[in-house]
Amino acid sequence: MNKSQKRQLVVLLSVLVVLCIVFGVFLFSQYGKTAKSEEGPAYILQMDSIVKISYTNPTATLSFYQDGGMWYWTDHSDFPLDNSCLRKITDLLDALPAVRVIESPEAPKAYGFDDSYGSITAVSEDGKSVTLTLGNLTGENYYIKRSDSDTVYTVDKTIYKYLSRSIYSMALLPEIPAFSAETMDSLTIEGAFDTTFTFDHTAAADGKIVTTIYRDGTDVTGEAVTKQLVSEMIGLNYVACVAYDATEEDLETSLIAGKGAPTFAVTVNYTDEKGNAGVYHMDAGYIEGASFAFCAVTGDTGIYTMRSDYLSGVIATASKGYDEANKLFERKSEQS
Repeated sequence: MNKSQKRQLVVLLSVLVVLCIVFGVFLFSQYGKTAKSEEGPAYILQMDSIVKISYTNPTATLSFYQDGGMWYWTDHSDFPLDNSCLRKITDLLDALPAVRVIESPEAPKAYGFDDSYGSITAVSEDGKSVTLTLGNLTGENYYIKRSDSDTVYTVDKTIYKYLSRSIYSMALLPEIPAFSAETMDSLTIEGAFDTTFTFDHTAAADGKIVTTIYRDGTDVTGEAVTKQLVSEMIGLNYVACVAYDATEEDLETSLIAGKGAPTFAVTVNYTDEKGNAGVYHMDAGYIEGASFAFCAVTGDTGIYTMRSDYLSGVIATASKGYDEANKLFERKSEQS
């Protein structure tokens, strides 16, 4: 390689180095610096002793306050709020880490803040208030900014998940009595056909309780649909709350299903392990083929969902009658 070629190579390498530096500066200005450094992670917010939280998303605005260590929904303080949901939010805001920091950001519109997905406001015990606004998705994270700063950050999706929650997804579901063949005294299923079962509990010679189930005076303990119904009562549980303090209109929409009455009803008379007698009554609306049934329970103002495949025996008995339902479950038993 002669001197002229060497000079050309040096010039080309110099140009390449300059281009790399310029490109690096461009990337830094566009995407900011990483939030982690030798001094530790950067935090978007560090706020302890939070006593009020409110957030807005495209479908709702929800506000909560803390009193005596418990969280309450501002609109309905008697709502059965799952406090763990609010504690997760306060734990996050206590030290909310940034993924990236953009210290010289563009206009808010560039990050989606002008038409944001939502925002969350936290108020501490000393009255300090900070609002965080969530912008556009960028890769696996979201742009976010504080109300008291022009700095833009990116944050992971956890805060988006919390902002997306509806009030009903934060409801504590009521407990259903722990039924078993030994604790049930009678079971009545109402619908197009009504069927009542009585449970006779007798102590055997070895001291164990033997339960015999009767329908119209006939022992049906071993019948396929009877076994199915007992199993369904033992596993009875709610999936979600869909209405609180339900109105008559709510009940009609959810339960009547256009038929002028609930699709089916279940009544269980039982004796708990302490010897106390109780009654559980549930009205339910179900449209054939649906994944869920909507349920209202006597003494509760909420409407809840239950999986319809976990109520297949109840639905069959209410809609087809005991004999047809039993044939159906006998065939299923033979096929399994």
